Amino acid sequence: MSIRRMFAPGGLLAGAVLAAGLSAALAAAPPVVVVVHLPEVPKGFTAKSLTFTNATEAKALSVTKAQVVGHGRITGVETVFTRGKVTGIFEIASIVSQYKTPAGAAWEFQKSYAGSLKLAKSTAAPKIGDQSAGLVEASKDGKYLQYGMVFRRGAYDMTIALVGVKGTVSINSAVPYARLMASRAH
Repeated sequence: MSIRRMFAPGGLLAGAVLAAGLSAALAAAPPVVVVVHLPEVPKGFTAKSLTFTNATEAKALSVTKAQVVGHGRITGVETVFTRGKVTGIFEIASIVSQYKTPAGAAWEFQKSYAGSLKLAKSTAAPKIGDQSAGLVEASKDGKYLQYGMVFRRGAYDMTIALVGVKGTVSINSAVPYARLMASRAH
């Protein structure tokens, strides 16, 4: 089981609004800051991070790169934490996409959630951010479970997923990580 997740000319007022918007965009936390970091997971895990380009994200969402760009996606990061022992929770994935606007992130949230439901089932989860949903998926033999959340706060679409031995992982295992990520998304 693996884890996978405009400008118009104007006068002085338009320039002031543009400057304010640019300042806000520059102050926004990049996805690499929003994802979970190695010191925040239990000891014994190793981390691997990669940048998700717009082309990679388009493939993951089963849409075109033009659609992803058209909705204002800026960039994204996925960090996967693993440990050699297949006991307890043994894999954690933290995924963040940043958009120019909350509407763009909401579009990705809908796409990623719909895509996740092709493999996983919806499960009860607390509300985190502006939109959120819990998911669960079992391995074919039923020994392992993956619990996760897809959620959005502002212009960020995020996923946290944990894989573990049945009985050692639940949606409650994912919630603290989701809250941490959402707290950084500004």
